[in-house]
Amino acid sequence: MSLSRLDFAKVGVATALCGLATWPDAARAEPPPSPASAVVEVAPAAPGTLVVVVDVDGLAADVAGAVTALKKGENALQVAAGTAKVVVRTAPGAVVKEAEVAVASGATARLDVTTRGKIEVATVRGAKIELDGKEVPAKDGKAEVDVDMGKHSLVITHSGYFGRKGDVELGAGQRASVTADLALFEPENDLRAYAWAGMGGGGALILAAVAIDAFANYDSLGGDTVRWTLMGLGTAGFVGGTILLKQGAEASASPPVQDTPKLDIRLSQTQGGAVARLGMRF
Repeated sequence: MSLSRLDFAKVGVATALCGLATWPDAARAEPPPSPASAVVEVAPAAPGTLVVVVDVDGLAADVAGAVTALKKGENALQVAAGTAKVVVRTAPGAVVKEAEVAVASGATARLDVTTRGKIEVATVRGAKIELDGKEVPAKDGKAEVDVDMGKHSLVITHSGYFGRKGDVELGAGQRASVTADLALFEPENDLRAYAWAGMGGGGALILAAVAIDAFANYDSLGGDTVRWTLMGLGTAGFVGGTILLKQGAEASASPPVQDTPKLDIRLSQTQGGAVARLGMRF
C-alpha cells in the first residue's frame, strides 16, 4: 500500500507534536552530579610559652585580658602564638612594665621585669647617711643601697656642716645618683669665746684666792672673807665657762638640716630595658 503526500504530512505533524510534549520533561531533567569538592581543615597553631621573670613577689601579668599572679623568679605562661601584649602591675595597680613579645608556635620567649632600683650617694667623708630613717653604711663618704620603687627620704648630716635632706623617687628599675656637697656651719652666736673667757677668769680668781692664802696677810686683805669670795667667784666663772663650752660644741656638732629644693632629673637608658639614671646634686 502506498502513502499519499497527505499521509506523510500527518505522520510528520504527529512526530513533531510528540517531541513538543516530551521537551519540558527533558528540560527539567537534573544534570549529572559533579564530583564532590574536597574539604580541607586547618589545625590551629600550637600555643607558645612566655616566661616572665620578676625580682619581687606580689606582681601580676595581664596578657590579652588574662591576669596571672606572679611570684619572684620565673613564671611560665601559655599564650597564643603571635605578638603577646603584656602589662605587669603591682598589687595596687601601678604599671611596672608594658611590652609586646613575639611568641612563636611551640617556642619559648622571655620577658625580664625589674622593679627594684638603686640609690648611690657621694658626700663628705665621715658624714652620716640615713635613708627612710635608717642609717646606711658608708665608706669614704660613699654609699649604695638597693631600694624598692617609689619615694624615699634621704638625710645627710656631718658635724660642723649644714645637713641636707630631700626625697628621691624612683620608677621600676631606676637608679639615682646623689652628690651632696655640704657647706661649713658657723654659728651666729659662738658661745665658745664666752666659755673660754669665763673659764680663764674663773681660774685666775681661784689662783688669786690660793695666793692670798699662801702669801698674804689675812687681816690686811679682809681675812677669810676675801679669800672665799674670790674662790667662789672663780669657781662660778670656771663652771659657767665649761657649760658654755659644752653648749657651743653641741651647737657646732648638730648644725641645722636644710631642705633640698626640687632638682632637675637627667634620664638615660641603661641595660635591662626601661631603666633610667637620675642625676641629682644637693
